[in-house]
Amino acid sequence: MKKSYTYILVLSIVLLSVIAYIYIHNNYSNAKSLSASTQDSIAKPKDEAVRDTNFYKAIFEDTSTENNGSNSIGSLPDIGVDNSAGFSSPEVANARRINIAVIGLDSRLGSNAGHADANHILSIMPDIGKIEIISIPRDTYVDCGYEDSLHLNKLTVFYLARGRQEYFKKICEISRLNKIDYYIEFGFSQAMAILRFLGYDSKETLQILRSRRGFSIGDYQRVYNQAQFMRQAVLKYFNTVNGPLRPAIINGSFALVRTNLNYSIASDLLNQLQQSNLTSNPNNISIKIRPSLKTDFKIYDFSDPNVLAKLDQKIAQISNYPNDSGPKIKNIDAYVYNKLNKAVLSAESDTAKNPTRAISKVETFYNQKAWHQIEDENNRNEIRDRIANILIVSYKKKNNLSKANAISSTIEQEKKLFEMKNISNTQ
Repeated sequence: MKKSYTYILVLSIVLLSVIAYIYIHNNYSNAKSLSASTQDSIAKPKDEAVRDTNFYKAIFEDTSTENNGSNSIGSLPDIGVDNSAGFSSPEVANARRINIAVIGLDSRLGSNAGHADANHILSIMPDIGKIEIISIPRDTYVDCGYEDSLHLNKLTVFYLARGRQEYFKKICEISRLNKIDYYIEFGFSQAMAILRFLGYDSKETLQILRSRRGFSIGDYQRVYNQAQFMRQAVLKYFNTVNGPLRPAIINGSFALVRTNLNYSIASDLLNQLQQSNLTSNPNNISIKIRPSLKTDFKIYDFSDPNVLAKLDQKIAQISNYPNDSGPKIKNIDAYVYNKLNKAVLSAESDTAKNPTRAISKVETFYNQKAWHQIEDENNRNEIRDRIANILIVSYKKKNNLSKANAISSTIEQEKKLFEMKNISNTQ
């Protein structure tokens, strides 16, 4: 009888072990296949800690909740659908292309590090007057060398982990392009400056363009919205940029961002596109989403303030979670001003005796053009000029006149740009 009980006990342990193995194996396999199946997979993103007002919910976006149809924006006035953007075939083959990577970084105020939050390529075909905007969702699966269970193997992390040049190779591989010729790179502050110059409410519009919540296809619709915004801006402002304001607009815009383009190259490209009648047909500028996703992308008219207001309201409602945690910043303008002012005051006291330390305290803010996160124009310009003065004086004290002159020139180009107030008023 004792042997019988022992036999039953051993058999039970074996059966339980088999069941446990099958359960663990199946769950591990499912997780593994989700993370590493193909580049069309989207890894589940990690929660980001800092959230507050509608704007900061966009900047520090809580991405821990999966999007679903119940939260989709379905009643807003779109102007149609794009059912070709997600197909794999290019609009044009065998044309000479100039490929410009447009990279939006999510680096925080005062931080040099940043993920690639927006990933686009302006593939310009100047000989035939066409542009393809090729856009890649930030969470597209790529192998960054991490364990898949960490959910870090995605394009946005790849940029930070592997650097710009490797990132260029990766987006070319995903987009099926030969090379990246030029790049334009910017963070939150520079994006706000560009939006303000184009005549938009910078905080509201940035929130809309960064939000994935509310769209049933989440990250894919978000990256399409960004591409469509660029497409509409090119169609609207192309002739203005090609007018007498061209030098001020191009040089001023380049003063805001990091780029290996210069005025001569950009001007030559614009001339070629003008000669080949780019804007004669809106379809000359098309959008392609990579990896492909065969679905209908909603098209919103970003020039319509009513559409922007409704999008902003809907996204804010969806993002208004009652259990939000983290520091609360009720007055963003004052918060940013005070943070920059504190750094500036400290750097100003170092300028005379320790220019190296003075530079270290404000140079990251200068590179980010962080003053553009200040809404009040007088405060924004005051902080800008004080940061620039610290750097110019400090670099002169270090006998680095080329750096001092470059900063002085950049600030003057920015001033000329915003003396026009915004491009909408020049039409």
